[in-house]
Amino acid sequence: MSVGVSDFVTILAGNYLQPLATLVERLVARQREGLPGIKANEAEIDWSVTSILIAVVMFESWLGRVRLDLGASAPKQYKALAFYDELRAQDASLPDVTEAFVIRDVIAHNHIWEVEFEWADSGHTLRSLNHAKGGDAKFNSVVDIATGLSKGLGLHLVPDLIDRSDVKKVLELIIRAMTALRDAKLLMPQALNGHAVIADGKRVTLAEIAALI
Repeated sequence: MSVGVSDFVTILAGNYLQPLATLVERLVARQREGLPGIKANEAEIDWSVTSILIAVVMFESWLGRVRLDLGASAPKQYKALAFYDELRAQDASLPDVTEAFVIRDVIAHNHIWEVEFEWADSGHTLRSLNHAKGGDAKFNSVVDIATGLSKGLGLHLVPDLIDRSDVKKVLELIIRAMTALRDAKLLMPQALNGHAVIADGKRVTLAEIAALI
C-alpha cells in the first residue's frame, strides 16, 4: 500500500465562472423590458444583480490568490479593495475598480432610494431621487446623487434600475483589472483562460461571457 502527501490551495475564484456564464446566458435570453430611467423589469434585475455579485466576489477571490503568491511582500491591507488599491499605488497600469465594489455594496446591502416619477398615457418621467439609506466614503466619492449614476462608468446605483448594461461594464472593468494583474506577473494566466459551458456545449472564457451582453 502506497502512501503519499499532497496539498492544494482553497481559492474558489474559478468555481464562479460557470455560474456567472449561466446567469449571463439567462440574462440575455430576452430583451430588456421595464420603464427606461425608472425601473428595469424583475427578470432583468434578478439576473443582473446576481451576476454582478458573483463577478465581484470572483475578483476578490483572485485577489486572495495574488496575496498568497506575494507572500511577505503583499500589502498589509486585508479588505480586498484596499489591498488592490495598494497594488495600484505601485503599478499605474492597474485600473481603478472602486465603482465595481460600490455597485456590489449597493446590491449586497440593499441601498434604499426614494423615487418619484410622473406618469401619463405618453409614458413615465423621473421627477426626483432621494438616497435614503446606505453608503460609505467610497460610495459618496463616486455617486452623482442627482442622477443615481456613478460618475465614471455611469453604473446604475439605484437598485431597481440595475440592468445588463451594468453587468457588462462591471465585467469589462474586472477583466481589465485581471489582465493588468496578469501582465504585471501578479495573477496566474489561468485566471483569464478558464472556460465555462453555455448552450449547445459551447465553451467560453470570461471575456467571451462579457461579449454575450
